[in-house]
Amino acid sequence: MRLPVYDGGRNLYTAGSLPFTHKEFNIVVLNEDDEGASSST
Repeated sequence: MRLPVYDGGRNLYTAGSLPFTHKEFNIVVLNEDDEGASSST
């Protein structure tokens, strides 16, 4: 099994193609400034 390697910055490297059949990704971004968000100090 080949695992990707993260360089700690913004790059991800692999020795070959990743086993994806699609190159479509769903990203959910949570807004921490929402009124319903909780925080701890």
